Amino acid sequence: MSRSRRAIAVALVVVVLGVVAGLVIANHNGKHTSNTTGNTTGNSTGTTGPGGTAAPSGTVNTAPIANLSRDAFGISTGVQLYTESSTLVDSDITGVAKLGAKWMRTAIRWDLVEPKSASADDWAKADQIVSDAQKNGLNLILNITGTPPWARGPGAGPVQFPPDLHTYATFTGKIAARYKGKVAAYELGNEPNHTKSFATPDPKLYEQVLQFSYPEIKRSDPNVKVLSAGLGGIKNKNGVVPGDVYLKELYAAGAKPYFDGVSYHPYSYPQLPSSDPSVRGWSNMLRARNTMVANGDSAKKIWVTEYGAPTNGPNAVNQEQQAALMYAAYKLWAGYPWAGPLCWFDYRDKGTDTSDHGNFFGFYSKSGQPKLVVKQYESLVQSAR
Repeated sequence: MSRSRRAIAVALVVVVLGVVAGLVIANHNGKHTSNTTGNTTGNSTGTTGPGGTAAPSGTVNTAPIANLSRDAFGISTGVQLYTESSTLVDSDITGVAKLGAKWMRTAIRWDLVEPKSASADDWAKADQIVSDAQKNGLNLILNITGTPPWARGPGAGPVQFPPDLHTYATFTGKIAARYKGKVAAYELGNEPNHTKSFATPDPKLYEQVLQFSYPEIKRSDPNVKVLSAGLGGIKNKNGVVPGDVYLKELYAAGAKPYFDGVSYHPYSYPQLPSSDPSVRGWSNMLRARNTMVANGDSAKKIWVTEYGAPTNGPNAVNQEQQAALMYAAYKLWAGYPWAGPLCWFDYRDKGTDTSDHGNFFGFYSKSGQPKLVVKQYESLVQSAR
């Protein structure tokens, strides 16, 4: 073949390849554009869960939300990571990151780190969680829970703070020193306005938890955030104090200098947060915000460390309703200048017993089968700025 003919042949090949590439890119862009507004049904890429199957078909809202930041996306795992096998911990934390979360909120169990004494520490599981979060680029919120037997009062369980609050405060400082620069925030306890955290919820007592622990943590890691325990609950019943009322009483007790942000659990299911009739958790959170402003704390943010809805058991919603709750929550959240992360609770269902709806809040079933809410979360992350 002559040089001129060889040159012509090469040129033709280049043109053909360019046309094919252009068609492929145009086809890909067309699919991407069609999924950025309105509703979509069926399976999408990236929704295969730990159980190996794709999320079920169904409708999710893919309309972009104005001003929604990727930094808003978090996932809360509760205490599950601490009770799972090391292999499952690795895969679950990797899965949290793959969904597009920027934050992960999880528990660190004091009673499992120091089960026998303050001088006998087992950091293996905690170290793994922190290391895995770093490897996967997740900002970590550690919820410090679980009083060990040696520190409990007579007849008390692990969910109650110890009689000597300095023992808890010392442990928080120890954690902060060990993980300096590796943890974004510490959350001190969980829902202290509920009877499951105190025999009698006591804002004055919890103010002491904050007062003793805050300086211990800050001495160990001055740049880390310290959050109040997640407040939730809407009824003043059986000893429970509504979250917004409890926060007001915390300020009255003098807690203001001892937290950098307020953790809140504004559950509203089965109502959408935008349809909250001023009596559910979302409305209570807005009233709590007013209390922060009234006390000169408008610069502090509210961090939602739990929000979600169960898909089985009593008072459950279906999977499309669960996805709709997620979309509505992030749409409202994007409009609040005081909003911190919003962590969906939780990553994996805790169990299969349908008598307890608390088993069914996850993105995935207990065995790892994805729910429709996986596609909703991915869609929101992809459209965020």
